[in-house]
Amino acid sequence: MPDRPVPPLRIPSEHHPGLCVLAKLTDEQTSAAQTALHDLTLPLSADEMEQALLGALGELDQNSARTALRTLLSLYSIRAFLEATTEDFAGAVIDGMIDGNISPDLSDANRASFQQKLEALLSCPDTLGLVSKGRVLQSEHANLLCSSRILTDVRAVFSDDAPPRPLASVIFHVLRIQYHQGTELREIYFALDGADLKKLGRDIDRALAKSTALAESLAETPLKPLEAYDNGV
Repeated sequence: MPDRPVPPLRIPSEHHPGLCVLAKLTDEQTSAAQTALHDLTLPLSADEMEQALLGALGELDQNSARTALRTLLSLYSIRAFLEATTEDFAGAVIDGMIDGNISPDLSDANRASFQQKLEALLSCPDTLGLVSKGRVLQSEHANLLCSSRILTDVRAVFSDDAPPRPLASVIFHVLRIQYHQGTELREIYFALDGADLKKLGRDIDRALAKSTALAESLAETPLKPLEAYDNGV
């Protein structure tokens, strides 16, 4: 991995709680968490990673474990994207925490201690590291789906005489797609009828069936498929 300088990091607000959870871990908890995450085996599910953290950190509640895991996976993904060393990246994360006033107790002594903990937690290349690289590969596309919604409505069909009278109706649907293009969130709308919905359903069912067949085949090989994780992990 090339040694590249890490640019200043602006830490999104949704990861502030996770970093605070990690910053409060004791040395013993950090060591236990690193061992538990390091000893996991592929393929990994979100539940397995979460339970590993809970088992290592008995005093941590499930919500805190999920929050910490989500932040850790994001940190791994960003480090992989930046191709930064663990030491440089951990230092940049702490600089971002200080600049954003995320943790009020990062004095020089505490900073050094937390940097060691963060480097340890970021040193699971064969488990969380692989999962995060997979997430990076999944997102290397020009447009990424953010959300979808289908709106259903009805319109009246009127007669040609005056005054016009409603004689019939048509049911239609509008598919709204929100997607990320680079750093921008965009929207696009498609008009659909019942036949379009059925075709979409068949296409989705076929894609899921192909995905299941591929996963079952790859499960017998060294290239075990990683689980697709959403933002909520």
